[in-house]
Amino acid sequence: MTDRSRAGLRPPYFSLETTGKHILDAMTKAVDPGVLIHRAVKRRGDQLTINGAGINLPDYSRVHCLGAGKASAAMYLELLPMVQDRLAGGIVVAPPGAPDMPGPVSLLTADHPVPGRRSLAATRRLLLYVEERIGPGDLVLFLLSGGASALLAAPRSRVPAHKWQRLNRHLVSSGAPISDINCVRSALSRIKAGGLARAIYPAALWTLAISDVIGSHPETIGSGPTAPVSKNFNPAARKILQRHGLSSFLYLLDPATPTLRPGPLPSGRFAVIGDNRIALEAGCRAAAEAGFSAGILTSRLQGSADSAARRLARVMRRFLDPCTPRAWVFGGETTVKVKGRGKGGRNQELVLRLLTRVDNWPGSWYAACMGSDGIDGNSPAAGAWISYHAAARLKRRQKEMETALRENDSYRFFRRFGGLIETGPTGTNVMDLGVILLAPGGPASPNPGLVR
Repeated sequence: MTDRSRAGLRPPYFSLETTGKHILDAMTKAVDPGVLIHRAVKRRGDQLTINGAGINLPDYSRVHCLGAGKASAAMYLELLPMVQDRLAGGIVVAPPGAPDMPGPVSLLTADHPVPGRRSLAATRRLLLYVEERIGPGDLVLFLLSGGASALLAAPRSRVPAHKWQRLNRHLVSSGAPISDINCVRSALSRIKAGGLARAIYPAALWTLAISDVIGSHPETIGSGPTAPVSKNFNPAARKILQRHGLSSFLYLLDPATPTLRPGPLPSGRFAVIGDNRIALEAGCRAAAEAGFSAGILTSRLQGSADSAARRLARVMRRFLDPCTPRAWVFGGETTVKVKGRGKGGRNQELVLRLLTRVDNWPGSWYAACMGSDGIDGNSPAAGAWISYHAAARLKRRQKEMETALRENDSYRFFRRFGGLIETGPTGTNVMDLGVILLAPGGPASPNPGLVR
């Protein structure tokens, strides 16, 4: 019996690095916005169905399409053929690099990850469209995806724009989880936490959302501009600012002006059409096709990049040198408190911190983590990977590793020594995605069909 047959691998026999890349590709393709829209939305005659729920189009005078997020333009391109004959117009707000959009809907570019002047200008135009073009008897289809919280920006009238932008910069680099960032943004916004939905009333509103947050709660996806939310965000926002050392901004949260959202909400539904679970299931299928025993480790990886690296290291240590090839896929969103002036992101830092814990481990292993949107922090990379071969080569670079972690400079470390994942923007966003591969054999028991 050959080493390969003992390992249980099916042909062709790829290296762990190649297999890991194939699994990551399969995960991102599974949550392509066009794929998700095609899966969730159907048109048959005058009936449009979203996640199985029907909309009778003749019941509405006009149909408008609004949207915001990294995937919103691609979502629109797939939706357009199904509603083009009824579509009156609309506006989609997306980051730079979004695909061109035909039809009567305008594409506006805004800022991400820190909302800026373009976000303010695009949101003003969207709200003006709602006020002037959408009326009773109309239907609004809102395309929502990750990134919308920064792309849509309408601070409350008493919040100075420059102070609001400075707070956002500090929030993004504070190490706060996205749920905390979105809570503060909601407390200071006229459009988040259902603010846009109330502006759209009395037209009907159906939201199609691709979730980039743990739990996929409507009020947390893009800070919930069309979510049916009515609560005061001030108390929670105050605690968040205090917890992350941002008490100097507490004066922006006027306790005399609670952030309750008055007014009725439109009829319709909020439909989540995609999340990281879909990606992880696709990753398991791809790993199984490559001959690995595959499972989902977690879809909710969170906390600091350092604590997440410790958790992944424990899993890898437990299953080192298995009898059969084993694959774990995982997803979530970790955090990094930025202290240095380097380049990188939470995924590259997580992988670098993992490297410091596994650099002398035996066996054949591989680990990678990337942003599903193809962007990691302030770097042009999507993430990074390591393997036992890379660890053996890099264990002599302890000083460089320590410097990179101290300066939040993981991108330059991996660019210099190898291990970057570079995809360019993927057009989707379902948080971060990762894979761990463990296989029989290693330096002491080479298996050339598995590793290189």
